[in-house]
Amino acid sequence: MLNKDHVAIIISASALFIAVINFFLNQRSARRAKIKNNSEETQKAYAEWFGMDFYRLRRSYEIAISKVKNNDEWKTKKLEEMVQGKDLESIKEVHYFFDRIGWLSNAGLIDTNFILCPMKLWVVNTWIDLKPIIYQKRSTDPIHGLGHEQLAIYAESAKFKKIFFKFWKQN
Repeated sequence: MLNKDHVAIIISASALFIAVINFFLNQRSARRAKIKNNSEETQKAYAEWFGMDFYRLRRSYEIAISKVKNNDEWKTKKLEEMVQGKDLESIKEVHYFFDRIGWLSNAGLIDTNFILCPMKLWVVNTWIDLKPIIYQKRSTDPIHGLGHEQLAIYAESAKFKKIFFKFWKQN
């Protein structure tokens, strides 16, 4: 049998439950609004990726990384010992681009799904190529390449794959 105290407790618990659900829904919509408001940053990163300068950089990266991977000691030596000049710069710039995109997406400043659709394979493959070298560098700089790593992990996640295939079915 319910008395006034039980009814008051049930009403209070229900009100609290509704308030918590409302809070989480507002947080989610606020994050989406933040991304929509920052779509300019997303467009800038997208334009940079498809720009002619970055196209040339990606091509020189492919040439440079093939030189590095042909070296038997590429997982133990430092990158600077194996590659010099423009090759070294192209490898670093591609890595730093993905690291920057990873940090921006972790902060919710760009739309990660929109960005990753055209560059998913590049993110994952560059992470696989550079992972041993980045882990070596982390002994002195603990957050080196963390944005790139997070972006690669998300690109390989089931959540992104579901979004990716849904996007391609629509288009």
